[in-house]
Amino acid sequence: AWGNNFPMPNVVGLIEDEAIEILVEKELEVDETQTIRELSDEYEEGYVISTNPISNSSVKEGDSVVITVSSGKYIVVDDYVGKDYDDVKESLEALGFEVNKEEVASEETIGKVVDQSLLAQQKYDPHTQDKEITLQVSKGIEISVPNVYGQSITEAKALLESSEYGFKVKLEVLTPPTTASEIETMKLNVVMTQSIKAFTKMTKKLGTEITLGYYDTRPEIPVDEPDDTDVPEEPAIDNPETE
Repeated sequence: AWGNNFPMPNVVGLIEDEAIEILVEKELEVDETQTIRELSDEYEEGYVISTNPISNSSVKEGDSVVITVSSGKYIVVDDYVGKDYDDVKESLEALGFEVNKEEVASEETIGKVVDQSLLAQQKYDPHTQDKEITLQVSKGIEISVPNVYGQSITEAKALLESSEYGFKVKLEVLTPPTTASEIETMKLNVVMTQSIKAFTKMTKKLGTEITLGYYDTRPEIPVDEPDDTDVPEEPAIDNPETE
């Protein structure tokens, strides 16, 4: 059905020399002065991107063919935000970028990228000289632990869990005192202990645990009674709490 015509060979994706060899074998004329070289999304440098006429179209011996060859792959910049700076730096340097690091105070984990100077998904010519990108990297935020001693448990918890500090508060009921004077002066539902000392300087990390200790009940004040009114102790067998 083709007569002297035949389908144009598909040489897309082959190395330039190999493609030319195949076309010349089919007695097609490849005009190398007309070869187009352009950046490609898909093909590395030196590989055929397309031909004119296109693959499988009808050609005959002596027809002229122009090929388009990749001059290199576009570099596509990724979205690096939230990724680890050291990993990102390595992959960008492999693409020929000079990477500048700018440390900024941020809630993000220390060492994570929080911003970048080049837009994500932007295409760049790999042959550009002096390819540069600046990455903003979190150095965390330093906080000073507040002194919540004596504050009500609810207020102290609200303060420590607020966005300013970001702690995760655990509450612990303390064993109440036993002496009459301590029981008389003890305060209920206020902070008596904090597991991280007040004014400690630390890097803010959301979810860091801090435990607040408090008393929730006031025991009966012990009364010293004369010996003869002591209630006799029950036999130890019946009292599981006796050691």
